[in-house]
Amino acid sequence: MSECKPKKPFHFARNEISQENFFGRFAAKLPGSRSAFSLVEILVAITVLSLAVGPMIGILSSSNKVSNASVYEVMAVNYASELAEQIQRLSPFIRSISLATGKTVKQIFEDPLFLIELGKTGNSPDGNPRIVQIPGTRISLLVSWLHPNFLERTLSVQQLNPPLSDPNALLKIGKFWDVTISFTWKLAQNDSIDYTASFSVILRED
Repeated sequence: MSECKPKKPFHFARNEISQENFFGRFAAKLPGSRSAFSLVEILVAITVLSLAVGPMIGILSSSNKVSNASVYEVMAVNYASELAEQIQRLSPFIRSISLATGKTVKQIFEDPLFLIELGKTGNSPDGNPRIVQIPGTRISLLVSWLHPNFLERTLSVQQLNPPLSDPNALLKIGKFWDVTISFTWKLAQNDSIDYTASFSVILRED
């Protein structure tokens, strides 16, 4: 009768089938496998990335420029509104002002010294608006200090003539003046582009 001997358990040698050896052998069998990127691949990746990021930076820069332009346009509207409201209130007194000064509306509002005062820029030390007196009168206008990026705030006046084809035109009743308030500014002090905006106010001289 033959004697059965128990089989010895089979053990893998750790030094033969370790994790490093297994993956190392597996990678060695893969065709074209390698452990690092080449310099050419890195340069190609950088080029592709720059082509993708470049337009995005341009869009953000353009958007920021448009936003700044909108801010200064709003400021110009506010400057014009405060001045236009005060000029319109002078309508009932225009004839009296002209008789007292001996000047027309055009000569009064286009006075060089008056325009210099209107165009001053800076910041008010106490936060209050500036007081600009109309030449030859005791009438004063309250105007905000212009932002340093604004180059000018000017007035130009033109008389509106009634149409000859309409004898009953409204412009025949009294004398009307078109007062244009104009602004010029830059988005930055070193910007080569000047931006402008104009607003009109109609004055009636009875």
